[in-house]
Amino acid sequence: MKKLEFAWQLLLNPATAFQALKEKPNFWFPLIVISVLTAATFVWFYSIVDFPWLRDQILSNGSQYEKMTAAQREQASGMLSKNMMMWSTVIGAVVVLPIVRLLEALYYLFIGKLTRLEVNFKQWFALTCWSGFPAILAVALMWVVILLRSDGRITPDALSILSLNELIFHVPLGHKWHGLLTSVTILNPYVWWLTVVGVKVFSQRSTTYSAVVVIVPLALIYAGWATFTHLFAG
Repeated sequence: MKKLEFAWQLLLNPATAFQALKEKPNFWFPLIVISVLTAATFVWFYSIVDFPWLRDQILSNGSQYEKMTAAQREQASGMLSKNMMMWSTVIGAVVVLPIVRLLEALYYLFIGKLTRLEVNFKQWFALTCWSGFPAILAVALMWVVILLRSDGRITPDALSILSLNELIFHVPLGHKWHGLLTSVTILNPYVWWLTVVGVKVFSQRSTTYSAVVVIVPLALIYAGWATFTHLFAG
């Protein structure tokens, strides 16, 4: 219950919550909950999805599909299995997500050392895990989508109903901007703001310092991704 109370406090009074987190850093609860629930959601999704339909959707929207021969299409269809897609998603949830949080914490630790902050790795790791916890809302909405689509004809991207692609752009699978637009959701600005608050509390520095530390690498990542997509994606 204490962890749930902390999560509620993080929503209502993030500065106070982050101060408590700095004094007693913990990270297992948000990390495990997000990872396990995301993995479980996609196991559920792949257990009910109309996979032959989904496979056709994925292949027919690929940029090279029209150029394939009938034999190549059959071979590609055979390689795209339900288990392969399910386990790659599960691994992403339980392995890649913690690695991302780890890299974020290492980045803040590095910046902290450069700017002479007395904040250790465990504290930064706790901050990255808890500031990303609002993603639980996106997971909960995935359950709603799965329950409402009883015919099983739904793509993995359609589960991300808060993404810019689902809400605004609607670019199809295989489109060069699909990955970027699907990765950004309307929750992102809130998570970024929450992280800025956390960095400000942990560092005891200004809002400007905290915003620069948080936003600059994000801006560089998305700008680089967009530039690469524009110049090199098919």
